[in-house]
Amino acid sequence: MRTALMLAAGAGSRLDASPAAAPKCLWCVAGASILERALHALHANGIERLVMVVGYQRQRIREAVARSRTPLQVEFVVNTEFARSENIVSLALAADAVDEPVLLLESDLLFHPGLLRPLLTPGCIAVSRLQPWMHGTRVRVGASGALDAFEFAPFDSGDSAQLRKTVNIYSLSRADWRRGAGQLHARIAAGGSDIFYEHVFAELLAAGEIGFQAVDFPCGRWYEVDTPQDLANAQGLFNLPA
Repeated sequence: MRTALMLAAGAGSRLDASPAAAPKCLWCVAGASILERALHALHANGIERLVMVVGYQRQRIREAVARSRTPLQVEFVVNTEFARSENIVSLALAADAVDEPVLLLESDLLFHPGLLRPLLTPGCIAVSRLQPWMHGTRVRVGASGALDAFEFAPFDSGDSAQLRKTVNIYSLSRADWRRGAGQLHARIAAGGSDIFYEHVFAELLAAGEIGFQAVDFPCGRWYEVDTPQDLANAQGLFNLPA
């Protein structure tokens, strides 16, 4: 696997709602931006090419990539609808830029670079045991480690031990990526630009058209930054190499 696809179009208003706020990926944690850390991790794991879907403050992201002097070949796809749509549109816009196995990740994630290695095999999803600070999509993992289903209901104290939080990192074969891209476009054409791409993955999984093997990301070795409290927590947890 040589190509990664990063979604970085959103405004990140939960972190900072001011009009000139930096994109989430440019916020710093322990002396390095989230983006710098991701570029380092991808290169350290043999990724050669990165396709970034950008929208909000996209010129600042372009400039940050240029300053980083990353050895990755970075290409940009622009989502001009980022303020009026969800991430399903960003992912669909990248369909023409990727025609090979791909590592999909979001731009607000901190993680130890070594955690990516198992994900370099297509057909995997990063997951983590549920913690009180987590929010968003969950998945149900079977005894073999294969995903049984996506779940979008609110967290509950009685959640099953089989449930895990998605880390928002996936590896897809070329066939699964093309299949997923086709379904993304179909949902958008049907008026579904206001849903998350995970709903499309959930439909394909339920239909037996795609599959994922769970890869565990231990708590304390990754963090998702959405809010000022998340940023403060991450500052206290991470001191990864830039």
